[in-house]
Formats: sequence, C-alpha cells, structure tokens
Amino acid sequence: TKTMVKLGMLCGILSLGLVVGCGDQRAPGGVSGEAGAAIMPNANVIMFYDMQAAQNTAIGKAMEAMSEDFGKVAEQMQEQNLHELRDKFQQATGLTDNDILSVLFAVDLSNIDFDAPEPPALDDLDLVAAISLKKSVSGAQLAEALQTMAAEEGEEVEVRETTHQGIAVYTFSGSALADSLDMKELSMAMVGKDRVCLVGPTAALQAAVERTVGGSKASLSPAMQDIEKSVQAGSQFYVVFAMTEAMKAEAAEAAASEYAEEMEKAMGTLEGASLSLLMGNEAKVALTGIFGAEEDAAAMAGFFENMVISSIRMFGGMMLGPRPLPAMQSLQSSHDGSQATLSFTISEQDIITLQEMVQEQMQGMMHMH
Repeated sequence: TKTMVKLGMLCGILSLGLVVGCGDQRAPGGVSGEAGAAIMPNANVIMFYDMQAAQNTAIGKAMEAMSEDFGKVAEQMQEQNLHELRDKFQQATGLTDNDILSVLFAVDLSNIDFDAPEPPALDDLDLVAAISLKKSVSGAQLAEALQTMAAEEGEEVEVRETTHQGIAVYTFSGSALADSLDMKELSMAMVGKDRVCLVGPTAALQAAVERTVGGSKASLSPAMQDIEKSVQAGSQFYVVFAMTEAMKAEAAEAAASEYAEEMEKAMGTLEGASLSLLMGNEAKVALTGIFGAEEDAAAMAGFFENMVISSIRMFGGMMLGPRPLPAMQSLQSSHDGSQATLSFTISEQDIITLQEMVQEQMQGMMHMH
C-alpha cells in the first residue's frame, strides 16, 4: 500500500542519515532518558542503528567508504552537493557527525485499515523518531538552520512555534522531507536539556512530549518482546516488527484459501519478524520470521531455500558476471522451532565488488556529460 511504501521511505531515510547508540544491549534497555518517550505503548515497529559500535569494526569502515561512493553518485544524479548541505547544517548548528549519538524510531500500525481505498496519510500515524545528541542545541537554532538551508535551495518552508506541556514545538510545512512523504507538516521538539530531538507528525509528537513530561519509560509489548529475542545478540542495527491483529486475520484468510500459494500458506500464522546486522570483520545479516506453528516456519525456510536463494543466485550471477560476491554464496536458510531465518554474510570482498560497480557507474555518467 501507499502507506507502507512511505513508511519504507522514512525507515530508509532514518537508517541512512541517523544513528542509535544502544551498545550491546537490546531495545528498550539501550534507550535511556527522554529518548525512550518515542516508544508508544502499542508500538509494533522499532528500528535501531548503533553507528559508533559499527564504525569500530573493519566491515563498518569498509561500508562507510562505500556509502561515500554511493553519495557521490547520488550527488551527480541529483546535481546537488549533499556534502555542501551537510557542511552548511554543521556550521549553522555547531553539530558534527560525531555529535549525533542515537536515534530511536517507533510506529504504531494497529489503527491502519490496509484495505481502505485511500490509506491514512503519515500525518495521522503514531510515529516518532528520537535523536540523542552529545551536546545541547536549542529547537529555535535547529529550526532557523533548516529554514535558512531550505531558502538557499529555493524552497519556502513555513515554521510555526507553539508550546505543548511547557515544551516548545516547531512545526514545518512545505519541507522537502514532508512533501516527499505526502505529509502536510512535520513537528520537532527538543527535550532532555536540549540534547534529545523528537520528530514526527504533530499529534504523535505531542503524545511523545506528554510521555517525556510524565516520565514514561521505554517499554515494549509482550508480543514485541518475544519477537525481539530473535535479534542476533550484539547487533549494531536491527528492526523489530509485530503483526497487527488485522494483518494476522488477513494472513490467516489468505492461507485458508484453496488457491493459496506456498508462501501464503506459510504466512498464515506469522507473528512478526526481525532484521539484524552483527558487525565485526564481516557483517552477519539475518532476517527471521516468527510463526505460530512450527510447520509454517519449516515451510517458510523451504521457500527461502527453493525460491528466494536460488532466484538471487541466478539473477545475481547474470548481473555480476565473473565478479566475486561471496555474500551471494553465503546465503542460507534455516529454521528452529517456530522461527525461520534467511541469513548471509557481507565480507570486505563484497564491499570491494560493489565499490567497483559504483565507480564504473560514476565513470559512465562522466562520459555522458
């Protein structure tokens, strides 16, 4: 649906541009102070990324170099100097990459009707990000910097300042991020002695501010706690997702159909899933589904092996040719009780191969110009 696509875009933006410092602990144990206010009581999507821990690993350094190459390609394609924009933001706020300590992203999908002709806009979702900073910066300073940068890019961004529960709230309308997500407006508030930035749709942001003022601690539902256990211990990045009751009912109905395909039948008792990266000299990636029946987990593991892995290797081989990509060969499927996992390992050779492909793309673009 359109809503899920927009959520995917927002997850991508957050995971690429922001960080979370949760160390070797799992959520919500790694979330401290006011940042935990981003977790609403019925959250069924939680995302974390521990950049500081990742950057201290060999594969993390290699991935960072690769992201720089991808950034250069993006700049050329958009004809926009993203590094220049970042430098302007740093000069205006005094914040550097090292000053961003953490990000927590949470959303409650339980009230979405995915069968509706027009799914609800993101403005109506209970969705919040909490960015923790090493040093304090005022909301007014951040708002002014963002508005000035937008003006320099030829964009007109309206900023409205209000107060909620004694906390200043800055609401942006006409911003590039809000527009790209079809949002009418996006709100921001600084809490925790101006060292935690809460961002989200206005109503969701106000609810997070109320949790902050009320001293609510980060917490996960029992269902989310169970799914969270499937995350690889010590992972620097992970996403945890729990099915809503409406999703479960739809999956069960599809599985019961006489025309149901193999994957639909296996998805009939899906409770939720997790995606995690455990980084060291290599990055171990695991996508795990948690099912209500062991036979469904076994069926999904079989689907991973017979359909997903074989297809990736076939089409990947056609695209790569003789290039070595060990990650593709490391793909494997397994199941343990009610859990089915698709996993693979990203090595330095994989990064080298991808960097070569990016460099070739850049050279091709330069020849075109």
